[in-house]
Amino acid sequence: MLPNRFSHTHQPEERVIVDVNAIASAATAMSEAKSGQAVQMAVLKKALDLQGQGAIQLVQAAVLTPGNNPSHLGNQINTFA
Repeated sequence: MLPNRFSHTHQPEERVIVDVNAIASAATAMSEAKSGQAVQMAVLKKALDLQGQGAIQLVQAAVLTPGNNPSHLGNQINTFA
């Protein structure tokens, strides 16, 4: 005898209960995290810019500083073993 396609019993479908408050809470948390990351990136970029400016000023000051030694000093290196 051939099996009847319609004779097997159907199990009720599982229902998924969606908690609207949980979804809203998760969306809010993700939005706050994204905003926090944006602020952190802005602060990091500003800190790097300031550090770069300080380094440039330091290099410029080192290059522009004239030596205080007389012209005959500092032209040779004496080494002893």
